Amino acid sequence: MFIALLVNCVFCPKSMIISIHEEWMDCYRWEFEMIKRITIDK
Repeated sequence: MFIALLVNCVFCPKSMIISIHEEWMDCYRWEFEMIKRITIDK
């Protein structure tokens, strides 16, 4: 799970340097929105 978040955050434009838990959540939320959008588009 931790590794997956790290990999996802590599593609997150908001937090290149992840040091705060809130940044992790922002990045995860951004990634989730992207996945949701792609899933809905199909």
